[in-house]
Amino acid sequence: MEKETRSYLLRLWRSAENQPWRATIEQIAAEHAPQHFAAIDDLLNHLHALTASTTSQPASFGNEE
Repeated sequence: MEKETRSYLLRLWRSAENQPWRATIEQIAAEHAPQHFAAIDDLLNHLHALTASTTSQPASFGNEE
């Protein structure tokens, strides 16, 4: 299986302390427009959809080669 990676620039902001956090992601080294999210949950749902697979494999962290 070929290793697949995606890199994103993530920007989080809110217009005032009592306002919800908003997010923008921009894929690095690709000509895609930035994607804006009105809520962090929307961002997380989007990332989950991007990484959803028909085969479920446990996530691994740390040194991967």
